Amino acid sequence: MQTTAKTNGNEVSNINLGLKLGNNLESGNYKNKLIFSILTNHYDPIAKMTTGPNFNSKLVKLQTATNRIEHFKKSATAPAAIMNAVNVEAPESECEIKLWLDPSDKTAYYYTEPEKVYLNEDSSSMFSYMSSFEDLGHVKDLDLSNFDTSKVTNMRYMFPDIYNLTTLDLSNFNTSNVTDM
Repeated sequence: MQTTAKTNGNEVSNINLGLKLGNNLESGNYKNKLIFSILTNHYDPIAKMTTGPNFNSKLVKLQTATNRIEHFKKSATAPAAIMNAVNVEAPESECEIKLWLDPSDKTAYYYTEPEKVYLNEDSSSMFSYMSSFEDLGHVKDLDLSNFDTSKVTNMRYMFPDIYNLTTLDLSNFNTSNVTDM
């Protein structure tokens, strides 16, 4: 049995088993254990971000008049239920990506099981409106070190007019497929 596509985990497969028995085995009923050994290849599930405009819309809505986003980074743990996290994964993502604002440290966190998050082909406007007081004007740093940009084609307005930003490391960004920046 071999699969190359994603399975839902609720599938039932039949296994036909053939045995070659020794000539010296006497006829009769035998009850014993049949032990299967299964070898699988290591597989990292893929976490893929929603489109840039959709992400931006959800990020901006996390803020309130008194709770503004100043930082953005990955969390090592999933959000507590009281954090009102929103999902920001693409429909084809194999894992959820949760996004929430922790007002105690003014940080917008994201969490997903895989270490790496693949950005959507359309990552345009992900962090737009960061210079606007009404939207994301208080952001000081963005930690994007876990983002894989190798499949992104559109980065248009990804970081426009970010006047308050003091830390932004893009050294791991692969822009070889980007056609609009």
